[in-house]
Amino acid sequence: MSALQAMERAIDGWLEHGASMSKVIEVLLDGCENLAVPVLLVGVMVRHLEKAEGVLDRFLREPLVWQLEFERAVREQAWPRGAWSDGMVNAERRTWTFREVSMAIVLRGDESRREELRRLGEELVAAGEATGMGDMVTNWAACLDASRFRARSENEQLVVEVSPPKELRP
Repeated sequence: MSALQAMERAIDGWLEHGASMSKVIEVLLDGCENLAVPVLLVGVMVRHLEKAEGVLDRFLREPLVWQLEFERAVREQAWPRGAWSDGMVNAERRTWTFREVSMAIVLRGDESRREELRRLGEELVAAGEATGMGDMVTNWAACLDASRFRARSENEQLVVEVSPPKELRP
């Protein structure tokens, strides 16, 4: 087991024993000078999404984090994590991208939270335009806007999809 894997399991234990996600993040980011810890924390927040409500927002408004998360998900399709995820809380969420994360948060939110997330998406778009990632980020931000969600039935299951902005449709 690597040091990061051990750290992740320790964080799971802290959260299980009542530590707040905000406090865990605050402590672990204090003086942090590497990228590994924030990446680890994003993964923990996704697995513990119910405890990360609102705390994950600062990461969701950053286009670079979306890009890194997307690249991680693509890389991990070729190299799944497998056995070392055994026994971890919501291990299946390791395969989620920020698209799935955002949709889950939006679907669980009340009207006030959904409006807050839509505005967060606008901040994401503005930041993306400033970095030259406009269209890609606009597409990602659509996952934070409940008005873009479309539901349909497929094979006796409800499927929720995001309709991209008109300017991005083929």
